[in-house]
Amino acid sequence: MFVPRSFTGILTFILFVWICTSGVKGQSTLSTPSQDKLSTQIEAYFKSNAIDFNGSILIAEDGETIFEKYYGWTDQTKTEEIHSHSRFNVGSLAKEIPAIAIYDLILNNQLSYDDTLKNILTDLPDWSKKLNIRDLLFYNCGLPPMNFQIIQNDALAYDFLRSMPSSNFMRAGKYSYSNWNNFILAKIAEEMTGERFQFLVASRYFEKLGIRDSFYSGTATDTSKNMTTSFSDVFGPDETGNPKFKRFELCYGPLYMTARDVLKWIEYIYQRHYLGGQNTREFYAPTSLERQGPLGILQFDQGKLNIHIHGGFAFSYGTSTYRNYNNGIAIILMTNNNKGVNLEELSEFIIRILSSN
Repeated sequence: MFVPRSFTGILTFILFVWICTSGVKGQSTLSTPSQDKLSTQIEAYFKSNAIDFNGSILIAEDGETIFEKYYGWTDQTKTEEIHSHSRFNVGSLAKEIPAIAIYDLILNNQLSYDDTLKNILTDLPDWSKKLNIRDLLFYNCGLPPMNFQIIQNDALAYDFLRSMPSSNFMRAGKYSYSNWNNFILAKIAEEMTGERFQFLVASRYFEKLGIRDSFYSGTATDTSKNMTTSFSDVFGPDETGNPKFKRFELCYGPLYMTARDVLKWIEYIYQRHYLGGQNTREFYAPTSLERQGPLGILQFDQGKLNIHIHGGFAFSYGTSTYRNYNNGIAIILMTNNNKGVNLEELSEFIIRILSSN
């Protein structure tokens, strides 16, 4: 398959494929229930499991919304209801964006999976000679967890990296999920493009995909319109009551998105796998909860990519995404008060509803 080499060419190609396939249904045998029937079944699930759900539910088929409903309140004051423009902290879902930026640089022949960190970020210590782009994308670096008590911004994070000593745990091939991987990928994208990461994301992705209600922000309460804040029955507002709350603002996150914007993003991820070629096959490799990759979890069936799942959590925030590449079903669940709700189980329940109708 022809693969365009410039970023503009790649995005144009993706949008062309999107237009050509958006009206073509997958191998779906689903008979989609009505909005009212879905709402009744979901609310019965909440009642039977004593769940007072607070958040967003969006279900789509082949990119077209078939169910959308909003429940509860934007914060603990319970004065403003959640709606279609309400933004939630998506947690680790944000890691897909620096990963895609790196993937584009690879497709453009500006990077390769085998390039070492030291070759790009030349001021890092010698341990960076042992780790490459592939290791970063698939968390095979053995990097330690990021301590957000002391790492609160890019300057502090990069200074810490430059002083990080070599260690036996830091080696290629040792799986260890760490936010350091996501931060370093974003910094590599900045180094290779000469653009600040968040500006790169806005101009190269969000604006072109019509993602208009999403933005990066620190985890402390933001007074911007349509923001949600996380809260719980135990602590009240996480920012002031949760002893584990940590305020930070890095180039790759926190990221706040609406359910509609998340749908646009995961549909874009779906369309990207049509590019084909070895670089794409390596990026869209099978992953699991125990060994995640740049897109969270990718499940295959008989050698073919079948399902993309990702969950992101931050204090009382939770986001769950599901995209079936065979039948076209996508499910986005978001909450800012995850009291008593398991988003994975709720997603599985919705899948059963859709499969039984």
